[in-house]
Amino acid sequence: DIDVEKKDFLSGNLAQIEIAHLIQSIRTGSLSGRLKIRRSSSYVHIFFVDGMPSHCEGSRGTGEDCFLQTLCWTSGEFEFEPRVKTSELSISTTLEKLLIQGVKLKESTNMLKQMKLHMESPLRCKSRSLSMAEVERLLSSQDCFEPELEKAIYQSLSKSVKSVQDIVEEFWLMRSSWVPALASLIKLGLIEVFERGADSHNIEPKRLDGSLIKTAERKLVNVETSMLSYNSFLYQ
Repeated sequence: DIDVEKKDFLSGNLAQIEIAHLIQSIRTGSLSGRLKIRRSSSYVHIFFVDGMPSHCEGSRGTGEDCFLQTLCWTSGEFEFEPRVKTSELSISTTLEKLLIQGVKLKESTNMLKQMKLHMESPLRCKSRSLSMAEVERLLSSQDCFEPELEKAIYQSLSKSVKSVQDIVEEFWLMRSSWVPALASLIKLGLIEVFERGADSHNIEPKRLDGSLIKTAERKLVNVETSMLSYNSFLYQ
């Protein structure tokens, strides 16, 4: 455990303490300063004022998206430098809400990693037969990350198969948004990874107009004998 009373120096490795617990310790101690974390080629600096994060910057960007991504880290050397300040202000969401979002992002990240999803993975709607009312009902569930965003992604994929990268660029999404959004849509059974060359029986059948079928039967079948007429053999 970290001794929050020792305000002059805090250091260690995230392998021994979860980053969420580290940040909560800084909050409990109402510490002000800079938390530096480095792992391999990545780094992040998080500034705190009276225990609350005010600014975040690093190799993966700045602001709340950078902060949320850092909450997924499970390794890295950290050091807290007290009284180090910055005039930058890039975090406005409460710490409690950020920590909840961080848990969601971490769970979603692990799920997509297990699926071996990558930026070039093709995605498609799992069932185009659902009405938009049914889609909206599913998106109103508690597991949904951001209903309007997920609805827009679903509608986009209902038009054509697109890669993860296509979706990210189409909606200008940060990682902290697209990861939980895609994970939510997959868990709800609304979208799936499209495996090219999959068995043809996975293709959804198209609905045919029954009246057209009956019209065709009348033209091809002899009413008196119920046998195929001569004309039916002319169709290839």
